[in-house]
Amino acid sequence: MKENELAGKEPEELHSEPSAEEEPENIWKKRVFLSVGLLLILLIVSLTFVTFPIGDILNSKLFAAFLNEKRLETESLTLIFENHTSSALKEFYLQQQKVEWSACLGGEVDILEKKTYHLTSIYQPPMHQQVFNQVSFTPCSPETLVILHSHPYGRCLASEEDLKTLRKSQEENTLKVMVIMCGLEEFGVYG
Repeated sequence: MKENELAGKEPEELHSEPSAEEEPENIWKKRVFLSVGLLLILLIVSLTFVTFPIGDILNSKLFAAFLNEKRLETESLTLIFENHTSSALKEFYLQQQKVEWSACLGGEVDILEKKTYHLTSIYQPPMHQQVFNQVSFTPCSPETLVILHSHPYGRCLASEEDLKTLRKSQEENTLKVMVIMCGLEEFGVYG
């Protein structure tokens, strides 16, 4: 308001509520400001939880299978670790936590409603290179049913290279599956 408009007004009138015309504009501005603020908070939180390595770990937790009384169960198959295979895997895992490693498991498969793998033998193939996030090894024998290798803790998702290795192995034996061990009793199962 201009000075000459203010001269004749009472002090209460100077501090009066906004007119009906101004209210919708203020409400609209507040809503836009609040919406933009919430959107920015949502973006920051989502970036925090889906960037490496947290995104990989969260995805792994959603799709991981957990060893339960020497059994790994997924929707399409069951792996039963018999003889000493389960304890051997745990021993390999504990001894080689700083690097990735591989193992080959054999046994028999029952094909009923879903495939059930009875794993009775295990060996480690010669490994050419082992670092914390990669292993290069001699392919498992043709009789192998499960190609297993470790990943860093909590990261059970297969890489593109892992899936390529699985597809190539399934050319010689369609029953082969790949298992990624990413914890003492936490696995990703691909087949």
